[in-house]
Amino acid sequence: MRWVFGEWLDAIGKVEWVVVASSFHTLCLPAILARYPQAKVIAATQAQDKLNKANALVRGKVDFSSSVDEELAKANKELQSEGVQLFSVKGDVCTNVLMAVAHGVLLTCDLVYCRHDGGILNISREEFNEFKEEHADMRLFKYLNCNKPNSPNGFLAKYRFLFMDDTGMGRMMYEPPARDGSSCAAMAASLRAAMLLEFDAAVGVHFDHMAREDFRKTIDANWNWLDGRSLI
Repeated sequence: MRWVFGEWLDAIGKVEWVVVASSFHTLCLPAILARYPQAKVIAATQAQDKLNKANALVRGKVDFSSSVDEELAKANKELQSEGVQLFSVKGDVCTNVLMAVAHGVLLTCDLVYCRHDGGILNISREEFNEFKEEHADMRLFKYLNCNKPNSPNGFLAKYRFLFMDDTGMGRMMYEPPARDGSSCAAMAASLRAAMLLEFDAAVGVHFDHMAREDFRKTIDANWNWLDGRSLI
């Protein structure tokens, strides 16, 4: 059953690209790269080093580094004819998020936690307040990590604040945040630019679908603390 999706994907056509959306979600990649060894791979440096540690990169390195502006531009030039645009979120020292916009849909990972309406991930506020048994794990996660006072803003999981702290846990990151706090400012500016991309809807690893404005408001609710100003 594990390759049902792969069989479906193969039926559509040749897999020519592997876009690593987050440097944290990489456990699935060795099997994917082994199945599609000829596919061009684009990922951040952190993800590349993790994959090399697992001997997962066929060519010993990614084909394009999303951490390098010039290489990201080259990848976008190649993908332009396919109607695809890649966007790297600068300043994100934790997950190095790499977004993709294809045919009006923005694909993303590791940026959305609580929804702007008070829900979380796939669960709207209205549904969350129904206290369904199947949402027990998400309720615990939200109460422990995303609600005040555990989370400073009541939306973003508390550990994401810690990872951006250059005086504490951030020093343990692969690429620590800048000592002068500029990583937060850089990420805020990058997210503002991302919210101006042309897309009608967003789909994420931790949520199924959001209309454009719901997604923009949700990103703002989670991340506007970065420099204290709205991201939209």
